Amino acid sequence: MLAGYEQALEGSAERIVRQAEKVSDHRCSLEDTVVKANVRLAARGQVFAFVIAMTGLVGGIVLAALGEPIPGAASAIIAVGVVAGVFVSTRRKEAREPARKQSAGNGSVVSEQHQQETKPHPLPEPNGNGSG
Repeated sequence: MLAGYEQALEGSAERIVRQAEKVSDHRCSLEDTVVKANVRLAARGQVFAFVIAMTGLVGGIVLAALGEPIPGAASAIIAVGVVAGVFVSTRRKEAREPARKQSAGNGSVVSEQHQQETKPHPLPEPNGNGSG
């Protein structure tokens, strides 16, 4: 097929291949950016969760040491419980995600309208006389 385009317009096959390579490189760089951003967000979330849990624990210990054992215990339990609850719910959501993507077909969750908007337009068939 590329040979037909090359016959119709010299250099067109190379241009088509170069454009496909550029699109592929662009998509790879976007995926790399998304993965790195997700890793940074996950690490930041872990740090914030640690700070929240430790603040609640330390606050609970301080309250218990000041003679308020019930509010101290409640503070510590709530802080650790909230962080643990978020962790468990996130893990469950991540466990369901591959199954949801697979049931959507082809591992992709893209709307049909978006797929139609981004379909490449077919190139005209060369007729062999150089007029395209």
